Amino acid sequence: MKRYMDLPRMNRLRRTAKILSFGGLGILVVALLLSLGSANNLGITLGLALLGLLTSQMGSILTRRWPDRGRADQVFDAALKGLDSRNALFHYLLGGCRHALLAPNEALALVPVYEPGIFDASRGSLFRTKTKRGEPRGKPGEARHLLDEADHEAAALSRELKKRFPEASPEAHAVLVFFHPEARVNAGSTDASVVHVKKLKEFIRAMPRRSALPTDALADLEAAFDRLRYDD
Repeated sequence: MKRYMDLPRMNRLRRTAKILSFGGLGILVVALLLSLGSANNLGITLGLALLGLLTSQMGSILTRRWPDRGRADQVFDAALKGLDSRNALFHYLLGGCRHALLAPNEALALVPVYEPGIFDASRGSLFRTKTKRGEPRGKPGEARHLLDEADHEAAALSRELKKRFPEASPEAHAVLVFFHPEARVNAGSTDASVVHVKKLKEFIRAMPRRSALPTDALADLEAAFDRLRYDD
């Protein structure tokens, strides 16, 4: 399987997160020392304390979003390892679709879901039953927000492919991929497919053939991102 992502940008984001986090803490320490030195520095001290707090918070947000390990792109890479070279996986590169798999028989928007629970796809919708220690608790509730997110990402991928290949691009389809170890998925009839990440590769291989991106168009797309291809 071929994989594409702007790794230098990812490394810059992680570096920036660390700089902001530690820099913010350093500013807070300076503000503390000034507050101990003289009461005349109250305005400067408060300003530095606010700046340090905001800087540290920004760093924490970036760190949670782009951690060194456990990111969605890393989980998808591991889950799909072993697919042949006809498959191309794009992370954060194709418009508003965060993770796109262009397979021989499908263009897929892979949407990560981190929520635990029992998920049942039926009657054109998706229902979630909360769990506690693996046992269901309460009544199922509609998880409309997940289907909306899937629709948004599939539409974003379709737009991107149509923009690049107006005469050849297929309609993209969404797959809700559940990451949480306590998530249980019962597939049924919804606009988006649903699967646990442990069964994702098997699910991809068993997909029925639909309108796919022509081989020459996929080759052009891969060539456009060739410098961002990465290997293990």
